[in-house]
Amino acid sequence: MERRYGGRGCDDAGVERECGISPSMIHVCIPGRPPRIIEHMYGNGDRDTPAWEQPGRFTRATAGNGAEPKPRGRDGIAPTGWPRGVRPPGVAGWEDTAVAWLFDLCPPGYRSHDVLRKHPLILARMARQHVAAALAAARHGYGTARVELAERVPVQAVEAALRMYEYEGSRAAATERAVRLVEEALGGERWEPRL
Repeated sequence: MERRYGGRGCDDAGVERECGISPSMIHVCIPGRPPRIIEHMYGNGDRDTPAWEQPGRFTRATAGNGAEPKPRGRDGIAPTGWPRGVRPPGVAGWEDTAVAWLFDLCPPGYRSHDVLRKHPLILARMARQHVAAALAAARHGYGTARVELAERVPVQAVEAALRMYEYEGSRAAATERAVRLVEEALGGERWEPRL
């Protein structure tokens, strides 16, 4: 008796042959008998089969019917958290307001790069990274301020610095969410109105 992963079995003479069992199945090969499945390598049956082994996984990607995916949402709808200075996506001139807002979030030197004006998605990515760095700095500053400043400044100043870190951190987190929304909209995402 021999335990094998699927695909190949053996006949009476011990010669390997195709046994028709999925490569993800563990089975027992006994000469003169059909292979007997012991267990599925990834769990029990199709329920636990990983997505890459499930039939039909890539049918949408390879269908080749040329049909564009139906866009979700409508133009002119700004989702919750959308920045105030930016027109809703799909409205005339909204990309210009988005680009101006994104440039305001980045260091001034970014305005001199033409690639960022030509490709607003790259600008959105860089703005998101810049805002994420500011958020990480606020979190780090909040976490270390008490220890690093305890003997250097009065307690009231440390408390004021912590409040400032809280405020700036929450503002940076809200800005990061808004940048993500603008980035998604520049990529073609649209939203439905909420009641």
